[in-house]
Amino acid sequence: MTEQFDLSKIPPTYREIYSEGLNKLHPSINLANTLNVMNVCFAAIISHKKVKLCEFSGAKPSLVTYNAVALIPSGGGKDYMVRNIKDTLLSKIIESLSPPICEMEEATPAGFLADCQIVNQCECGCILIIMPEFGAFIEESTPTQKGFLNSIIKFFDGSGIPKRIKTEHRSAFKEVPICCFLYSDTDKVLIDKNRKYFENLLSSGMVRRFNITAMKKMELHYNEDYNTDLEIKKAAYYCLEQQGELLFTIFETIQPHAEYIPNDEAYKRYHEYEKENKKQYNSLPEATDEILKKELHNRHWKALRLAVIIAALEHPEDTTITLEDIEYAIFQTELFARDLKQFMILAPRIDVDMLYNFFLENIGKPIPKCTLRKQRFVSARNFSSWFKDAIEYVRQRAAIDGYELIEEPHGGPNGHSGLQYTLIKRGRGMITPADCTASQF
Repeated sequence: MTEQFDLSKIPPTYREIYSEGLNKLHPSINLANTLNVMNVCFAAIISHKKVKLCEFSGAKPSLVTYNAVALIPSGGGKDYMVRNIKDTLLSKIIESLSPPICEMEEATPAGFLADCQIVNQCECGCILIIMPEFGAFIEESTPTQKGFLNSIIKFFDGSGIPKRIKTEHRSAFKEVPICCFLYSDTDKVLIDKNRKYFENLLSSGMVRRFNITAMKKMELHYNEDYNTDLEIKKAAYYCLEQQGELLFTIFETIQPHAEYIPNDEAYKRYHEYEKENKKQYNSLPEATDEILKKELHNRHWKALRLAVIIAALEHPEDTTITLEDIEYAIFQTELFARDLKQFMILAPRIDVDMLYNFFLENIGKPIPKCTLRKQRFVSARNFSSWFKDAIEYVRQRAAIDGYELIEEPHGGPNGHSGLQYTLIKRGRGMITPADCTASQF
């Protein structure tokens, strides 16, 4: 069942675009992923004006950018949503930009830095990286492509000193807004080799700088009646066109190089949020995943940067970040942090955890040993020697979490006998998958 949220917790400018536009066209994509896509597209047009954030009066201003990773199951309409935002909702703004947004899917590190040098010299401008097949990219990436990803992470704040080479002079730059959106089929990133590389990227700085959202399971929505379906889609496109006109008016009001600063109420709330996160960080169990620790360490800063994007859209004539702007940003940041935590549960790092999660996803269902073999938690050659200790780990882990693993004979195909295993909630007997939400989004 689709999770329900109080839409008053998202900014007014976002609400109708989401509820009457994007959610009608893409009802299978959850709120977190939709907001993440909206944010990176909104950030690109706002950062084109090279607006800045001042944390407090007298602080050194920094460029406002936004970076996102969205993992959505295949067939979820990721590309379709991006096109609807760019080609319908924001088309009038994008066509008016001069110079145009420097958009790319990938580049060599040298080519990327050359574009940074050009944008650095422009009064307005930004770089927008949209990589639609991120999972395939990391699976097949060459050293040059890996260098491109590392450059994105290194220069995420729009400033830096490129590495000097003998054949080319590269000067430092500090006025290059870079917005990056990497999206992929969730399962493609969960492939063992890809998952490890993605986790290395997260650990090396991505998790502190990117907002990460993910879906594992997707409920497909449909309308029974053809005419109803057609009318809903027509109304949704009309909504995006009308909201696009309003956004154009808002965008025209935003001043180039404007500096946004929190008022006293907003800064007090931001300080409280930073303090809450640091207290939580200090009290984390020692065994907490390092990636989750790193995300929590910088969560408050991501919220403040998002608050600038929200402020620019909600009151473009006033560069004060209000308490409401901060609260809207905190809601989204917490929503994204929850998605990351769920993804880390979904993407365990060792094979025995993958086995345990497989039982959680199929709770109450008898699973023959031959079916477990086919899941390829380990190679077929090593399965027999691995399985004895692995199933004992699952048994012990289940007991700690309040479950019980039942082992019983199973009549296999062609008259062969074997064993089957069923995970149940202790003291309740057989239960359905809906009774367990530990590994569901």
